[in-house]
Amino acid sequence: MKQFRMVSVNARGLNDGPFQRIETVLSDILDKLFFAFDETKKLREGVADLDRLLDPSNLTRVNARLRAVADLMDQIDDNSGEAKNFVQDLRDNSRQMSSTLKDLSKIIQSSNIVSLNARIIAQGHRHRPLGDQLVRLAESLSDISNDASVLVKEMFEVIDSIVDSTQDMGRNVEQRAAALFSTLKPKARALESALTSLEKGMTAARSASVWLSEYVEVAERDVSAVISALQVGDRSRQRAEHVRLITSRASLYPSQSTEAHSLMLLARAQMQQTVNEAVTDTRKASMQFASLAGRQQEFLARCREIASSFSDCEQTLDGGAPTGAYGGYGASEGKFDFAASSVAEEKAQQRLQDADNALVERSKTLSDCAFQMKLAALNTIITCARGFREAMDMIMISQQINEVISEVPDTFSHFAGIMEQTKQRMHEWSSREAGAVDDEIEGMDDEDPTLTEARKVLGKLLPSLNNDAPQIAQAISSSADTFFSFFRELEQLAEDDPVAVAPLPLADAVTSEVFALHLEELHNCYTMQAERDIQDIMFAELKGEAEPEAPVAQPVAAPEPAAAAEDDLSDIFF
Repeated sequence: MKQFRMVSVNARGLNDGPFQRIETVLSDILDKLFFAFDETKKLREGVADLDRLLDPSNLTRVNARLRAVADLMDQIDDNSGEAKNFVQDLRDNSRQMSSTLKDLSKIIQSSNIVSLNARIIAQGHRHRPLGDQLVRLAESLSDISNDASVLVKEMFEVIDSIVDSTQDMGRNVEQRAAALFSTLKPKARALESALTSLEKGMTAARSASVWLSEYVEVAERDVSAVISALQVGDRSRQRAEHVRLITSRASLYPSQSTEAHSLMLLARAQMQQTVNEAVTDTRKASMQFASLAGRQQEFLARCREIASSFSDCEQTLDGGAPTGAYGGYGASEGKFDFAASSVAEEKAQQRLQDADNALVERSKTLSDCAFQMKLAALNTIITCARGFREAMDMIMISQQINEVISEVPDTFSHFAGIMEQTKQRMHEWSSREAGAVDDEIEGMDDEDPTLTEARKVLGKLLPSLNNDAPQIAQAISSSADTFFSFFRELEQLAEDDPVAVAPLPLADAVTSEVFALHLEELHNCYTMQAERDIQDIMFAELKGEAEPEAPVAQPVAAPEPAAAAEDDLSDIFF
């Protein structure tokens, strides 16, 4: 039987060092990894949203919207210039109509004067044959001329209404154009700036987003694998407590005693197996950990690249987005009311149409008056020529009336042409304005869908890239440094003076009865079968001698006690 040699047991690391810190260190690493894992999942959602935002169809839509906004800005500029021309045309036409009507009024006034002269001259020829008829013709000329004067006066009133309507419409057009330029143009420019920044950011961030999307997927998988591999820390805590219990029981015996020596060997064997298992499990995680830690710098660089790509876009999205409330659509004080402007323009056009109808009616009557005056003047000339040659003065007066009245159709035709030109110009303007800009007012009042999506995605992702990403990288890098440093300590401890898990030569050892109770206590406190197996193996010989049938010495040659002892050993193991 081998003798139990009392060789000093290496107690280093049993109650201090990396073995006792396995749970603490790995728990700290796991806490950081769990944090990184959770934050990476959140980041993955933001990156997925960014991938959808950077879809080529969205970029195409942004380009199309940019072109539409650029066209709108050109239309606003054109509208401003054409509005000035339109207003100037209205003013010019108003002046021309007023001037033409004044000329017409002068003609009628001249006809009144000539008609009055004809009436006076006709009175001088009353005593002559056909004199009474001549007087009646002169009176008819005078009456018709007076009627024409009344019509012209009424037409002046209508013209005043036309001038007022065109002036109102001109002011309205000017105000509307100014409002479009001062409100819609800045918003269109802000929208253009936001879309341009978004397009630039989308283009610049594309490659970084693809890399980051792949990284997040791999990082999440690797972190999960590392977390799974490091669960050994949960088992090590219990085994460390058991080792402390073993060493505490060993301290109850003299340091050179069999009990103390064997218990210290048991403690070291238990520690050794725990450390070996920890090394084996952590070695599985080392590859993923190395890969994760090695990619953190590029991860941060890609995050900064994406954030930098959208830095200008973030400012324009925050400060340049149209947020509604263009005048007519819920305007508040100080904002131009586009809806009210449209109503006012329609009313001005209706007043203009009513005035035109009144002019048409009066112009027809005036034309009839002019025709009647010409007819009366012609009858006067015929009557004078038939009745008496002494009425040459009356003939001359009638010819003058005929000449004056002959100017009325041309003058009024010129006036009617200006009026028709004004109406046509106003109709063209209304049609053009309705088709060119008005539809855009309501469109600009609504949030652009691409910008809405971009604001939502970037509002969630950019803070994560700027704040969470560095924390993720720090958590992974810090836990990796701790992991590899601790892994080296565990490897050194595993190689330091290993203890063989084999039966100790305790067959002839003399131990106390308390020692057996301590071994039973230890055996009962174990929670893992591997711990029990180690103790059973190392104290197998002591167990074989633990319960002899009798203290009486037996003859050496007798085989029965040996058989009995063998039976007892079998009972113990089985």
